[in-house]
Amino acid sequence: MLKANVPLQAVAGLEEEHAKALQMAEEFYSTLTRLRYEGKAALGKNVSDARKALAFFQSDLICHFEVEESILFPYAETHIPKLEPFTSLFRSEHEDFRKNLFAFQAMLGDLLSDKKHAQDGLLQGKLQNTGLYLIYLLRNHIQGESTSLYRAIRQELRQSEKKELALKMKTCQRELAGRVLLHYDRHRHAPF
Repeated sequence: MLKANVPLQAVAGLEEEHAKALQMAEEFYSTLTRLRYEGKAALGKNVSDARKALAFFQSDLICHFEVEESILFPYAETHIPKLEPFTSLFRSEHEDFRKNLFAFQAMLGDLLSDKKHAQDGLLQGKLQNTGLYLIYLLRNHIQGESTSLYRAIRQELRQSEKKELALKMKTCQRELAGRVLLHYDRHRHAPF
């Protein structure tokens, strides 16, 4: 018999983060389209919008991944062993997202540099393809987590396990937030 599908605050918080990530992915999609077709006249604004999406993905989304990888996935594997193939897949998707995010950021920098002006069309095509891949990967990843991992956690963990998981996740999120602020503070005050 399945346990009641009791709301789990920790998973609900992660699902809210998923909603924000999907909203940012849609904005990013619009930015990629404009970046591809509006040309040099709007390049500055479009690059600024792309950097806004990158900033979100590099801070909020990567922090979200770290909470899942350090707390949620190991907890799920221990308490619901049948989820291990899913968590392995989600870890590899996280890594793929990070790698392609880094590549996108490098290409965006190249687009703005004087070195690559002769290949702008080719570079913009690669930028578009990498950006679209990031969006599609993110959409499918979120769908997979929601329909497998999060659903199983809600349905199969006991109430005491859900409370324990929520506490661990809250502690991890606080620690990560402190690290992000420390990292930001160090870079903000770095002499340039």
